[in-house]
Amino acid sequence: HEGGLPLLATAGHLKDWEYDRPVSPETVRDLSKLAKHIEDSPLYKEGGERAYHTVTRGFIVTCLLYKVDPKMRTLGQFIRDEISTPLGVSYFCGMPEVEQEKHS
Repeated sequence: HEGGLPLLATAGHLKDWEYDRPVSPETVRDLSKLAKHIEDSPLYKEGGERAYHTVTRGFIVTCLLYKVDPKMRTLGQFIRDEISTPLGVSYFCGMPEVEQEKHS
């Protein structure tokens, strides 16, 4: 909860949701662009207000894993490859539309 990046803001407008930097679907699909988007966002200062990372948590974890994983996988791909598939368990982190239709 104290990562300092509860929103992707424009520099100089850290606490103003009006200046939140929207993330396009194209950016989300390109993890290099998404990581750059996150890196360019200003951080809340340590010791300042606390804010939950409800919007940015998944982006941050996925980009971090993407940068350290030799296979450059997303969080969903990593969990599927390393945990759920070997265990024979169905798991979705970002459920594809085809699967959404099956489970709705």
